[in-house]
Amino acid sequence: MNRPTRILYLEDQPLDVELVKATLASDYVDCDLAWVNGRDAYLSALQDPWNYDVLLVDYSLPDIGGDEALEIARRTAPDLPFIFLSGHIGDERAVECLRRGATDYVLKTNLPRLAPVVSRALEEAREAAARKAAEASHARVAALLRAALESTSEGILVVDLAGRISAYNRKFLSMCGIPEFVMAPMQLDGVVQYLDGQFGDASALLEEVRLLKNQSDREAGGVLALPGNRTIRESSRPHKIGPETVGRVLSFQEAAPRETPQELLKGVGGGRSAFTAAALAARIVPWVLQGERVIMPDAGPGILGLEKAPEDLADLVALLHPDDVRFFQEALERSLNVGFSARMRRRDGSWVWTRWSVDRGMEGYRGSIQEIVEEAWRRDRELERRQMAGARLATQALAWRTLGPLQDALEALRELRSGKAEPAALDRATNLLETAAATLAQARDLAAQDLPAAQPLDPDLFMERFLPMARILAGPECPVSFQPAGNLPPVALDPAQMRAALGALVENAREAMGGRGPIRLATRLLFPRAHRPGSLPGPMRTRVILEVQDEGPGIPPALRERVLEPFFTTGPDAQRGGLGLTRARETALAHGGSLQLDCPPEGGTAVRILLPALA
Repeated sequence: MNRPTRILYLEDQPLDVELVKATLASDYVDCDLAWVNGRDAYLSALQDPWNYDVLLVDYSLPDIGGDEALEIARRTAPDLPFIFLSGHIGDERAVECLRRGATDYVLKTNLPRLAPVVSRALEEAREAAARKAAEASHARVAALLRAALESTSEGILVVDLAGRISAYNRKFLSMCGIPEFVMAPMQLDGVVQYLDGQFGDASALLEEVRLLKNQSDREAGGVLALPGNRTIRESSRPHKIGPETVGRVLSFQEAAPRETPQELLKGVGGGRSAFTAAALAARIVPWVLQGERVIMPDAGPGILGLEKAPEDLADLVALLHPDDVRFFQEALERSLNVGFSARMRRRDGSWVWTRWSVDRGMEGYRGSIQEIVEEAWRRDRELERRQMAGARLATQALAWRTLGPLQDALEALRELRSGKAEPAALDRATNLLETAAATLAQARDLAAQDLPAAQPLDPDLFMERFLPMARILAGPECPVSFQPAGNLPPVALDPAQMRAALGALVENAREAMGGRGPIRLATRLLFPRAHRPGSLPGPMRTRVILEVQDEGPGIPPALRERVLEPFFTTGPDAQRGGLGLTRARETALAHGGSLQLDCPPEGGTAVRILLPALA
């Protein structure tokens, strides 16, 4: 039986302690809460830090401040999760505390968030402990790995996520004819250069590692050609230490001759030779993707109501409704035997719901297509459910951001009416009401935004015309520069909506830097990634990037999941909610694009709106 979670709570208000106990109990958190009041009691309790699982600390106490409490905890109990629970801590101060080692923070006005934060902190602590244990046994594992590498009949190459070679065996060297001196620097680039004259596609090795760097938990495979009609079957899988993926393990085997298109079609569905005829009789159409070539039985187009059979990957994608293409892309990127539903266009221009299967093999992709019924109704109900859930989330966030300022403003006005208020009470009430009004105005503007009236525009010209507006929004202490990419294809956008979205991002950048610092606008072009069987496909359309970059403190990892929540802000005024990122994301989605955040460890934030380029 699991023991209760042991929490050390530093707090000077007994009523708040009872409220926290009741909140955790109502959320079914089994815990023992040890309450200490004051600096001496806190120091005494931390003499035995292993008695506790979590530290919960009020930021403002009479004889010890939150900064000192955090410093003591990190010195005496560095592995214990540390959570601030306070009624008065602004987002700017909270971010600074997170930088100095705090795990998270919760406002006393938002106690329902306490239980999830405690649970997540405990889980992260358990993961950190497991990671340390894995690192402690690394030397023993390395010795076992070397023995296993040399005993296998496969060629093995282990590469980290940066493209450096971690390990290899002699079978790999002999299979590919690589001398020891080529491997000595332990760099994959050097191996690829040496193999450039031998492999039909030597860069495939390097491409495999680079493409999987951001999707390191996925498995992949392919076939590499060697001189003399020799082929090597390559497979790639994640290399893990504990829960963490640290690289890739690539294995190589001598491959048999490639299957013919007819053999590939027979293999769809488990290798049964009679599958194709039986599938077509059941109105299931198999297909195979080899490189860019699509193979489909002659009877397939007639069963699906197509004008002609797709000949390549672009033709296959063109069958799908634009809103459903992403399901196909995700299926190609995932592991074996993936299914999804999508709308497909018939020769008469109508859309019909179909069920697709995708299976990754060494020679490429195999799958099937079958018309289905009732799917439109189910998908519409699911879309309606998600929309209602999103509306509830936005309404809840709006209530949290406006209810507090309104209640404080009413209290200040009551004090004025009673004659007991200080002279500054009127200014305070006015500021609070302005905060609530500004939040409601942002929500009104976002809700009133129509579908974009898009028109083809030159991205660089559009950004040049937006630049004066950006400089006004940024203010005199935040110089704004623009770096055009030049020779960009046009994009379809609504100028008014996109200016509003970019303006919100400029204001976010200004607030992130405290009103002082440079803001850079830029445009770039993102090309489709070349497709190779067994590797992960990239985007299938060229996209144009509109970027807003600042040199602020960046967004800590603990907050990156929340920054797209409606009204969430990391600005200095904790009472003011923000819709900048939310509005930019919704505008990008309405234009058929997406929003990306880049928060490098050295600081700064780049927000990118990706829009599909027009042909």
